[in-house]
Amino acid sequence: MARGERHYPQALTIIDLEKNPTFTPANRPKGYTMSKFGALINDQQPLLLVFFNPEDTLSSLMHPVLKDVAAAMGDHGKVIKIDVDKNQVLSQALRVKVLPTLMIYKAGEMLWRQSGEQDANTLISLMKDFVD
Repeated sequence: MARGERHYPQALTIIDLEKNPTFTPANRPKGYTMSKFGALINDQQPLLLVFFNPEDTLSSLMHPVLKDVAAAMGDHGKVIKIDVDKNQVLSQALRVKVLPTLMIYKAGEMLWRQSGEQDANTLISLMKDFVD
């Protein structure tokens, strides 16, 4: 791995749902972000979404916890961090007010939601509760 390169467990991903090289914010089709979100949460594995801001101290402190959760879940679940500044449409639609805000989805349904810091063991236990 090159110096300075970030390595995340395969199950930990940082995404920008509003980013698409084809569209600018001005010409992006209405509903584009939400349709990408719908496809994302329609997974049969539990999906932990973490809404964060890199400038927020508590959000930054959660990163090692999320890496642990992703490593523990392996192929049985995913952890996805969503930057609220880069995904404002989605953050507003889901009424994300406090950071970090964590949600567990499976098969398109929100199964759990909590704002604020959470420990790895709690998140791993919650995720495992939703594995088939």
